[in-house]
Amino acid sequence: MAKYVGVKCPVCSRRFSQADDIVVCPVCGAPHHRACYTQAGECAWAADHINGREWQPEARPAEEGRESGPNGTGCAEGTRLCPACGAANPVESLFCQICGRHMLSCRSSYTGGATYYPFGDPFGGVDKNETLNGLPVSDVMYYVGQGSSYYIPRFYNLEKRGGKIAFNASAFLFHFLYFFYRKMYLFGALLLLVFAAGLVPQFLLAREYAPELLYAMGLGPQATVNEEAVVFYAELANIAMWAGIGVRIAIGCTATRIYYKKVVREAAELIGRARPDDEDYHAELIASGGVDRLSVSLLVAVLVVCFFLASGAIMPAI
Repeated sequence: MAKYVGVKCPVCSRRFSQADDIVVCPVCGAPHHRACYTQAGECAWAADHINGREWQPEARPAEEGRESGPNGTGCAEGTRLCPACGAANPVESLFCQICGRHMLSCRSSYTGGATYYPFGDPFGGVDKNETLNGLPVSDVMYYVGQGSSYYIPRFYNLEKRGGKIAFNASAFLFHFLYFFYRKMYLFGALLLLVFAAGLVPQFLLAREYAPELLYAMGLGPQATVNEEAVVFYAELANIAMWAGIGVRIAIGCTATRIYYKKVVREAAELIGRARPDDEDYHAELIASGGVDRLSVSLLVAVLVVCFFLASGAIMPAI
């Protein structure tokens, strides 16, 4: 019941601890001490069930925790508060057990809307005392950020067990976008060029077919199609399609290893510039790694614009 540690019981108003026996209302989800629930005989919010009220974690301002915690930190002995959602966690936790955010400080700044960490173990089952190519697994976890529970076991397999291939479905499906998402911009740019080159035969084929297609739809004058050009471009488009599939397979088979090399290289460079026991070092790991949603969003927007421009470029052919 780590999810409810630090939350107030609606009956007695005492905060739950790891050792408490907690029961949850099956209607609204409100947690209670078992003794409190038994004594009350029903949920503390039973009167509101008819209105569809559902329990939500309370927003606890930082000042409330500072008044009760040791040294004004707001943390009970052996615990610390998540800087994102305010939940109490064991002091050794690297990620919040409730929202999954990095536990970099004991300050609480709960703003609501926590995103729950889907796996619970940010190391993906690998011992947190392990090392990968000389790097502590915890450093790799900080650098990878989102998806660390997926990547760390695969990195471990590549490094410790001599694995050759760790197929990456995301890289296979999303091609160059995956590399931009994981901040591997050079690979992403090269694959973007390969992707664009593979579309050229289809663009040329569309230009040859467009006049006849529009004439058949009654939207343009009668036109003659260059059959030799159509056949040539169709063959090129077919070759490009199969080559593209081959590239995707190759990307899916090598992307995880490429990403692992990037993680090791850049984390090692950070160690050379900062002390690993410094909190700023972990913050820099997080900032340098993680994912880049903004560049992916901008790239998708640019691709949409290019699609419409290419469509417009076909029209003069009629």
